[in-house]
Amino acid sequence: MILTVLAAALLLLLASGWLAYQNSRLIAGRKGSGAAVHTPSRRYSVFSQATPCQLGDSGRGHLFSLRLPLESAASVTEGQGYAWVTLCRDDTGQGEMLLPDAQRYMLSRIRQLAGQGQPIEYVAYVEEGVSDLEQELILNLESAVKEAVQLAD
Repeated sequence: MILTVLAAALLLLLASGWLAYQNSRLIAGRKGSGAAVHTPSRRYSVFSQATPCQLGDSGRGHLFSLRLPLESAASVTEGQGYAWVTLCRDDTGQGEMLLPDAQRYMLSRIRQLAGQGQPIEYVAYVEEGVSDLEQELILNLESAVKEAVQLAD
């Protein structure tokens, strides 16, 4: 009777150890292949400002700035013919958009400028990207601007 209980306990311990090992391999495989591990959604905002990066904005990580003519941007300064629209990560959680929405918005502004034949000037803050997705977004926006400039030439 005691031997049966000990054998059953040993069998349960071996099975739980094997399951834990398989689980750790599965998690390591997901991290290695770049599959998304659940993280809370970050929020993003777009701000219109006079310069590409106004430091002192607490809780905001600047990711990409695009220069727009004042007709297509909110008037932020008198006497300038342009304003900078900056995509920022809002670490306070108060941002209006998720990352895919922010990318679509900035790409639409780039296409709009390219369609108007406007010169496109931008600043990419690749070092400000805190995740692979943010850095990929910045590089995608940068390549979209370069492609728009090449098509215009």
